[in-house]
Amino acid sequence: TCGLIYLPYIISARQKLLGSFILVLKLSLGRFIGYVIFGALAGYLGRIMPYTFRNMLIHSIYIIMGIFLVASAFRGNKEENCNTRKWLKFTNSSILLGFFTGINLCPPFILAFSRAMELGGVASGILLFLGFFCGTILYIIPLGFAGFASRLKMLRNIARGVAIIVGLWFFIQGVSGLILISRTPQTPEDGQEVVNILEEDQIYLVGSTGILDDCLHNALKLYFRGIIVSLDPSAVNTVPIKSTVLLMPKSIMGLPSFDTVIKQCSRKSCKIIILPSGLTDIPLDNPEKLEEICKNIALFLHSYYFMVETEKGLTWRFPENF
Repeated sequence: TCGLIYLPYIISARQKLLGSFILVLKLSLGRFIGYVIFGALAGYLGRIMPYTFRNMLIHSIYIIMGIFLVASAFRGNKEENCNTRKWLKFTNSSILLGFFTGINLCPPFILAFSRAMELGGVASGILLFLGFFCGTILYIIPLGFAGFASRLKMLRNIARGVAIIVGLWFFIQGVSGLILISRTPQTPEDGQEVVNILEEDQIYLVGSTGILDDCLHNALKLYFRGIIVSLDPSAVNTVPIKSTVLLMPKSIMGLPSFDTVIKQCSRKSCKIIILPSGLTDIPLDNPEKLEEICKNIALFLHSYYFMVETEKGLTWRFPENF
């Protein structure tokens, strides 16, 4: 992940071999500072950092890094009529770029950050990230040989283009992430929580039978790693308190049993999702259509969150034209 950022930066700097390795050392110093700070922060915060704040921080860093990379692509331009050079001086700081990549949330970094939060304590977080730094620097040092490539103008231009593309990718990721956060309910009131149905450990599928049951199971398993329990409506009293219940529509269960299941599950503060009635209207000789709707249901439940009153649960019905 860092190599995609460092390589075009080093090539476009047009340094000799020694200068390239000095750049690598400066980049590594910036990473070191970032790792120490974030290691201490992760250990201090432990598990108390709000999910929303963490996501906002991540995507804000992406935007900053994206702008930095795009701007750095022009820092070596020596044309007299270029008016961008004065305000782009900050991109000459290899330490600053190293710091930004030091807090770049690539998968290994996220794993280390999560582990530091689990350990708790400033010292534990710093020590873990120092180990992370020592392990990853072995892959960064060889980038110093990129100084040879900086002598070729064509490669420098390619490096600038790569820097712009990678920078725009980070920028778009950051902006889209912040937009998504802004559209998601962030501050549930007391007694409420924001949940994703497919993040539960167990789901109860009530009223499904035969081909339809198999179809829903297969579709849900694309996104759900927990246990799916199929139940007859008469056995709904076995559903634990505050469970997640996927409920077949009235057309298959019949009006009395449907209303009874709703009442029994509501008394247990369950999260009840009433599946679209169109599932039961599909002829058995059209399995492709049934499979398509089941996959759409699973994808929707995977993609969307629900605001739930902790002590009252939730009852939500799929629209009929889903």
